[in-house]
Amino acid sequence: MDESLFHFRRFELDDIPRMAALLGEAEAVDHSGEDTSEEMLREQLTWVGHDLVRDRWMVELSSEPGKIIAYSTLWKTPSNLHADITVVVHPAWRGRGIGGELLMRTLHSAREAHAESVLAYVDVKHTAANNFLLRRGFAPVSAYTVMSLAAAVSSAAPAWPADGYVVRPYSDVQDFSMLLQAFNRCYEGLWGHHHLSEDELNAWFPAIDQEGMLLLYAPNGDLVGICRVEMSEQLSHKYGKPLGYVDSPGIVSEYRDKGLFVPLLQAGVQWLRERERVDIELESWGDDAVTLAQYQGLGFTIVRQQRIWKGNMVKQ
Repeated sequence: MDESLFHFRRFELDDIPRMAALLGEAEAVDHSGEDTSEEMLREQLTWVGHDLVRDRWMVELSSEPGKIIAYSTLWKTPSNLHADITVVVHPAWRGRGIGGELLMRTLHSAREAHAESVLAYVDVKHTAANNFLLRRGFAPVSAYTVMSLAAAVSSAAPAWPADGYVVRPYSDVQDFSMLLQAFNRCYEGLWGHHHLSEDELNAWFPAIDQEGMLLLYAPNGDLVGICRVEMSEQLSHKYGKPLGYVDSPGIVSEYRDKGLFVPLLQAGVQWLRERERVDIELESWGDDAVTLAQYQGLGFTIVRQQRIWKGNMVKQ
């Protein structure tokens, strides 16, 4: 890499529009379905644990100050041992060593944040980007998957594996500590999910539709599952039409073999369909291939998928 051509520097608030422009130009080539908006980038600035100086690197052309051609970000919450990282390089400047240098600097920042490992998400269709991580010692561990259910596709009512399972909205329960425990236990061990702290849930809580926060109770009264659904303003704005959203069902580990994922998803779809018959987007982090196949059996189709790569930190 000819270092005289590029200037590596820390993030500045004025970079947000430049980053959005870079993302838009990359998306025009990559077709990954990524959100390239300034709103999304500004929302990232509020993430708990995110240090705007330590966790961001910008790359601009030495001959054109302010022209961002690559950047990287790091996010590690205080309650998690891993950090999520992102490296973006403009298509016209790939293959020149910029990505490798950004990754090296980002891993150094991860060590400063005391991360034990890092996770990176790459579109499964992008062979070069996946090979980039593979050559640098990363290993694929799971996937992030976006699925869609068309409004025209009918959905059956939930068929529970036994009598006594009950779904209640959080609006009827009103127990914050229980909700925090539910998030952490129901997604425990699944790649892509963060251990949620009380402060993080407090910050997020005002944006949650409490009626669409569905909690699943077993016949013995134990809370064993969670599924968050909403009529999404963000997705509706993105696609220009009303859209429903499902944050994939989570089940506590000791109940994951009892056939609860499908009926809990059906309960979420039913909640949305009772409000408006719209297309529904489902996000899945870390669900196995069997679970994703079951969702496809309900009529969901895979829209896009990212491979989750794990890199272990090497002490320096």
